[in-house]
Amino acid sequence: MLEKIHLAIVREVERQGSLTAAAGVLCLTQSALSHTMKKLEQKLGTTSSAANRVSC
Repeated sequence: MLEKIHLAIVREVERQGSLTAAAGVLCLTQSALSHTMKKLEQKLGTTSSAANRVSC
């Protein structure tokens, strides 16, 4: 089941252009955001382009 946080993460990654920047805006660690994205991808049976957007 999709939760609001999943939608917020996807939206913010798209806006910010990276997982790291989105994590900062959402007050999450990059690790927590990545973990949540991975769980979402598993639920949906797909991978997202956001997985390739990690920046240092």
